[in-house]
Amino acid sequence: MRGPIIIVFRHDDKVHSMVIRPTDPDWWTSYGGFDIHYCEDYNQISVYKSDNNYITIHKQKIKE
Repeated sequence: MRGPIIIVFRHDDKVHSMVIRPTDPDWWTSYGGFDIHYCEDYNQISVYKSDNNYITIHKQKIKE
């Protein structure tokens, strides 16, 4: 599978940085109050606040 992917985003005037290591083409994890979805089909990573009913707060392409 893929190597590590660095995610950096700003939320509530704070910069968040994390490293994920997806194991499947459609992969979910949680970290620091955020849910992270890695999706090869959509070529993106989406980040959601764990308590906000999956409103996207950050999107990032996997491959350019």
